[in-house]
Amino acid sequence: MNHASLFSGIGGFDLAADWMGWNNIFQVEIDEYCNKILSRHFPKVERHGDIKTFDGKYYRGSVDVISGGFPCQPYSLAGKRKKDEDPRALWPEMFRVIREIQPSWIVAENVPGIQGLSLENILASLENEGYQSQTFIIPNASNGTWDRRYRVWIIANINQLRCNNEQKDFTQQGKRELSIQQRGQITPDNIDFDWKTKEYSDADSRRSDNKPLYSCCIL
Repeated sequence: MNHASLFSGIGGFDLAADWMGWNNIFQVEIDEYCNKILSRHFPKVERHGDIKTFDGKYYRGSVDVISGGFPCQPYSLAGKRKKDEDPRALWPEMFRVIREIQPSWIVAENVPGIQGLSLENILASLENEGYQSQTFIIPNASNGTWDRRYRVWIIANINQLRCNNEQKDFTQQGKRELSIQQRGQITPDNIDFDWKTKEYSDADSRRSDNKPLYSCCIL
């Protein structure tokens, strides 16, 4: 498996890829200090700076998994939550790279505050490109730490041959049928977020407006 990371930081996704036995193809990171760390621990991996000037078409067809924790400031409860109006909202750039490279798998991460702001649009944009996606909310505590630190994870796949060898149709007509099928299977949110207490709780009631929702699982 060939892996590439966007917003690489100090290489968390890349380290996990190494543990999985995957090949790290390239990293995109603008921070100078982070690049020093990356160059020390991943000396053979190609590195690029600003994602806004990165051209992914060169890697088209050569990357199986693209990962990235795109900037959370536009969605964080600690900020003004301006979403797409925030100049740090770089999901559109990540999505552009995804479209240029067309990886089989996408792993993206952000803060829980993205729910109710941009998450549904992000999932819809991936769906329009033929990806099937699932979101998860996973706290740091699940790895044995003492802090909760919930994070939203987006896992998306475009591979036409899934593990069960089921053939998928990703023509334009197939995309439309997939969209209808996915929305028909949407269940109520598995979890509600209390903006005052900043706590999560189980939810088992449907929205009154019956608007389609993308389900979100908490682990």
